[in-house]
Amino acid sequence: MLYRDSHRAVRFDIERESLMHKLWVLAGLLTAALLALPGPAFSQGQDGTPADRDLMVMNELLPGRYDNWNQNYFDGRRKLAESLRHERLHTQVVRVAAPRIGEHVYYAEDYRDNAPAKVVRRRFWSLTSDPQAGAVRMQSYWIDDVAKERFAGGLTDQAVWRSVSPADFRYVAGCDVYWVREAGQFAGASKPTECRFKSAGMLGGKGDVVGEYSYALTPTALWIRDEQRDRRGALLAGHPSGVPYQLQRAREFVFNAAIPGVGGGAAIPFERYADLKLHDKGGNVWFQTREAKPRELGLTLSFVDWPINNETGAFTRNGLVLYVNERVDGEVKNLAYSGTDPKVERMFINLKWMLVNCYMQWNRDVKPEF
Repeated sequence: MLYRDSHRAVRFDIERESLMHKLWVLAGLLTAALLALPGPAFSQGQDGTPADRDLMVMNELLPGRYDNWNQNYFDGRRKLAESLRHERLHTQVVRVAAPRIGEHVYYAEDYRDNAPAKVVRRRFWSLTSDPQAGAVRMQSYWIDDVAKERFAGGLTDQAVWRSVSPADFRYVAGCDVYWVREAGQFAGASKPTECRFKSAGMLGGKGDVVGEYSYALTPTALWIRDEQRDRRGALLAGHPSGVPYQLQRAREFVFNAAIPGVGGGAAIPFERYADLKLHDKGGNVWFQTREAKPRELGLTLSFVDWPINNETGAFTRNGLVLYVNERVDGEVKNLAYSGTDPKVERMFINLKWMLVNCYMQWNRDVKPEF
C-alpha cells in the first residue's frame, strides 16, 4: 500500500508540473498578444510634459467674460489721482476654429466704460505647449483698424475665422508671452527687451517701440498689463500706474421684474418684464415700464471685492449687491439695494411696488430636488 500510494503521488506531481507548464506557456502567449495589440494597452512610456498639462488647464480657464468694475470703483473711492485710476474695461474671450492659425485659438475683444459699442481693441491668441521653454507659449495677433469691420462679429460669427491666416494680422515673434504655473494661478510674460517693432505711425509717432506684456490667470480673474514704450522709455500705450487691469470673471444672470411687487399669493394684476440679462461684475440693464406714466428703471449687479476695510479694526467681507435705479431727465438715481453672499446663484428683492427675481438658472430649467 505504501508503494502504491507513493507511486500515485509521484504520478500526481508529474501531471501537476505538466499542467503548470501549459499554463505558463498560455500566459506567455496571452502577454505577447496583448503587447501586439494597437493602441495604449499599457501606460508605460507615455508621459507628457508639464507644459502639455498646463495647456489643457488653460484651455478650460481662459474663455469667459471679464470686467474690472471693482477696480474702477475702488480707485475712485480711494481718491487716487485721476492719472492713476483705471478706466472701466470689459474683455470677452472666446475660443474660435482657425485651423490655419493653430489648434488652440482665442479671440479677445475689449470695450470701455461699460458700453459694448465702444470697442477699443481686437486681437487673438494662439496657445501651444512649449516643453523646451517649460511653458505654454501664447502668440498674439493684433487686428488693426483697417480690418476691424471684417472681424466685428468675431465673438459670435465663427465663420469669419475659418479662412484666416497669420498674414492677415500684425504679429511680432519677440512679443510672444510664456505662461508658467504658480501657486493658484498661471503667470504669463513676454521676454524683456525682445518685443520690438516699428510703430509705422501708430502709437503717436514713428520709430522703434518696445512692448512689455504680463498677465495672470486664475479660475476667477484675468489681470492684464500691456505696455509699449519708445526707445527712450516714454510710455506710448498702457496704464501710467503700471498696475494691471484687474479683470474679474463675470457670471451671467437672468432677471424677471414684476410691477407691482406681488407676493404671498395675492391675486393682484401685475406686469412682468422677463429675461433681463446682465452679469455680476457691474453689469446693468434698463427697461421702460408699461405704466400710464412710463418710467425708465435699471438693475445693476455687482460683486464687491473689498481691497480695503470700511471699518477700523474689522475685516470687511465681500458681497453681491443688487441695485435698483431710475433714470430721470438723464440723471441716474439709486432707489434701493440689497446684498448677500457673493457665491449665491439666486437672489430677490421686493420693494412692494416692484419685485425682482435674479437667477443664474431660471426655475423652469432647474432639476427638481427632494
